[in-house]
Amino acid sequence: LEYRANLTELMALRVNSELTYFDNTLDDAPTALRWHIAPTLLLPYQKQWGELLAEATVMHTYYRQENVEGTALADEVNRTIGQARLYGNLIFERQQEWAGKQTTLTLEPQFQYLYISFEEQSDIGLYDTTILLNDVDGLFRGKEFTGLDRISENNQVTLCVTSRLHDQQNKERLVVS
Repeated sequence: LEYRANLTELMALRVNSELTYFDNTLDDAPTALRWHIAPTLLLPYQKQWGELLAEATVMHTYYRQENVEGTALADEVNRTIGQARLYGNLIFERQQEWAGKQTTLTLEPQFQYLYISFEEQSDIGLYDTTILLNDVDGLFRGKEFTGLDRISENNQVTLCVTSRLHDQQNKERLVVS
């Protein structure tokens, strides 16, 4: 469930929440009820030539796990993690002729600062979590895992430059990052 509201012209609120029950066909395997809520305060500034986004999030997750006897998993876990993110990008365009045709070449620098606080999570089972692939799009994703069972600690700066070549119909013909 996601809720979005503009608080002012320059400030927005987003609240993501999820209630999930994980069952297993094996009688002795752990099962879990997970409730997650993540309110985020956003300061978005978007224009045609770029954007600047500042956001602060508090992620709270509650687990009630069963069939955990003899494991390192806890019966109940409350996990609260803070996240701060500053993201920006600019888009520069230049008209040019390439291979005898009129084209548009862009130069798009991006940056991100991401901070996610540390919380011990070894007492939580891995119900819907796996490691994500690292790729250019994932540089600004801010997470290393699918699902919510593991949220990785971060204190990092990410920089990237992308260039695109568009034809006269604005169809992307080449992209390099």
